[in-house]
Amino acid sequence: IMKAIVRGISASYEKALASYFGSGPTDVAEARLQHSVYISKLKELGVIVKELASDSAYPDCCFVEDHAVIAGDSALITNAGHDTRIGEKQVVQEALDEDLNLEFMPSEARMDGGDGLHFGDKFLVGHSSRTNKKAIEYLREFLEKRGFGLHIIDVPKNSLHLISICTSPMA
Repeated sequence: IMKAIVRGISASYEKALASYFGSGPTDVAEARLQHSVYISKLKELGVIVKELASDSAYPDCCFVEDHAVIAGDSALITNAGHDTRIGEKQVVQEALDEDLNLEFMPSEARMDGGDGLHFGDKFLVGHSSRTNKKAIEYLREFLEKRGFGLHIIDVPKNSLHLISICTSPMA
């Protein structure tokens, strides 16, 4: 069974942290339409989708992947790399707690889930401005206990996350 958690586009989405992507989001209505199409496609593909309400206090709240790393039947709850995002994780944590065993990074460990990719029995993690060495050490311990390997990639300073450089359009 494939499952996904999504969170709605915030009314304050235009204030999302976007310094890495030009001027940032400019059309909340268009973002909501695209998000709706995304959710519909997931459901069409047979994914069970849990939809969480948006929160205008958190412009970036739709990026739920930044708050947890899933490995097997467990989730490692992260501490977002930007202070304005810390408050978003409680709702995601509660949603994951229904189906997974939760572990928590210590407060000094900072990581955005956008710095993680999962391939078979291995994870890739980006060491970036949003993911520090303490988080990577903790992630390694979490993954090794579950039989997963970890490979670290240094993310260039002009990129936000590992996922950003893996999915960037070609010039």
